[in-house]
Amino acid sequence: DLGAPVFAVAHLASENGDTSPGYLLIHGSHSCPVENWALIRPVITHFALSLERLYRIEDVQQSAWRNDEALLAMNEMGALMGTLDLQILLTKILELTLRLSGADVGSIVLKKGDSFESRVEWGFSAENARSIRLRGGETLIDAAMRSGEPEYVPSVYLDDRLDTGAESLPLDSFVVLPLTTINGSLGAINVVNVSEESGFNEARLSTLKTISSLAAIAVENARFHEEALQNEKLKEQARIAETIQKGFFPRRIPE
Repeated sequence: DLGAPVFAVAHLASENGDTSPGYLLIHGSHSCPVENWALIRPVITHFALSLERLYRIEDVQQSAWRNDEALLAMNEMGALMGTLDLQILLTKILELTLRLSGADVGSIVLKKGDSFESRVEWGFSAENARSIRLRGGETLIDAAMRSGEPEYVPSVYLDDRLDTGAESLPLDSFVVLPLTTINGSLGAINVVNVSEESGFNEARLSTLKTISSLAAIAVENARFHEEALQNEKLKEQARIAETIQKGFFPRRIPE
């Protein structure tokens, strides 16, 4: 009867005695006879050891699951490394990131001058992104791109660092994953409203940080390819213009 008072508390000691899984509380309307504790103590000891082993098994399973998740994510990101169409690449990166984080809303922005422009938006516009600012005036996205480190805000409207302005947005949690290479910052991946069911713990943040590092390399390669195509296009236009210009001149000097 859990409504009855507690008349005994048994410490659940671990196998080596340096940690404690918890305590066993015994409720009842009468106390247990002293002679019965000789029978109860071995049961409590075995229960404590079984509980500790169960915790260890769950830790191993969780660790294996996180490793599998990270490996699968890196394999999927590795498959995208050869995508040279920048817009297709950005769309696939955002889809993968949102799936791993358990979110449905997000965007990818790329650096443009001293600010950024939104390239892929799934329910999170550039205006929304610019509205989340630090109290000094800098947007959280700009701050993450400047530092090169992810920014995780579990609750946007409870974070003292942020000034969300007068307009209330339907936001809760917010994650910024900067896209950074050795050549500098390229942009950021924004993840909004991570569900409580999937969670956003340190292990998952580490996985997504690895994914964003690979994504940054892929984006940089795609941009280099895009610039190379653009340069080749300009060269071809210059060759065509030269040919047209030459056509204006006579083939031989007129008499």
